[in-house]
Amino acid sequence: MKKVTQGKVLLIHTWGIGDLILLTPVLQAVKTLYPLLELEILFFPKSAAIPVTDAPFISKIHFTGWKANLLLPTLF
Repeated sequence: MKKVTQGKVLLIHTWGIGDLILLTPVLQAVKTLYPLLELEILFFPKSAAIPVTDAPFISKIHFTGWKANLLLPTLF
């Protein structure tokens, strides 16, 4: 299997900030190991993005509502 060192990863976060706070050091480590990798996060509740709003290791933050038909226009 070929090791991928660049590209985009979209993380989908569906609820509160607790999980994201615990995940933040992992995201920092991934970005350190793979600096060309673009980390993007999709949030359903906008307030859950607070821990990473200004994080230099996150390339882009997306927001959407709970309705599935709102998801694709948010990403593209």
